[in-house]
Amino acid sequence: PYLATYRGTVLPYRVAPYRGTVLPYRVAPYSKLAAYRRTGPPARLTFTQHSTMTARQSIASSNAPKAIGPYSQAILAGGWLHCSGQIGLDPATGELVGGGIRAQTERAMANLSAVLEQAGASWAHVVKCNVYLVDMADFGAMNEIYGRAFVQGPAPARATVAVHQLPRGALVEIDCLAQLA
Repeated sequence: PYLATYRGTVLPYRVAPYRGTVLPYRVAPYSKLAAYRRTGPPARLTFTQHSTMTARQSIASSNAPKAIGPYSQAILAGGWLHCSGQIGLDPATGELVGGGIRAQTERAMANLSAVLEQAGASWAHVVKCNVYLVDMADFGAMNEIYGRAFVQGPAPARATVAVHQLPRGALVEIDCLAQLA
């Protein structure tokens, strides 16, 4: 979209680039900007194009399992690292680790750690995690292993939810959001 500006002030108009017509934005009927809408745009308007799409970069680590489907291990966009969910897959074999919830949580955290490191981040950059458990009875064991990653500084915000099933019969899946900029 193109935003209309007049002497450095953004006006409540947008231009359809293929038509060159001025279309008013919706504004409150009694606001100061509504006056522009009723009287039309000023004579000297400058139209500048603003990008609404942020550049995205895919992050992939050889120390974490390859994506099972059509997704990336992580996407870096606008200074934010969006990490896909990791389960307890061993990156060398591609198989789920044995040993129950503790072993799978350790492996999922190690997989996420590898993706974070590939992007130049660490657990200190993580601001939000989501944990998916097949059985909430495993919450205590998972929480103990999970807490080891956040010994310094505040722990990130987190949601832990019970799910019916996870890929490959996993007991836990963890994803995270990290701020790099």
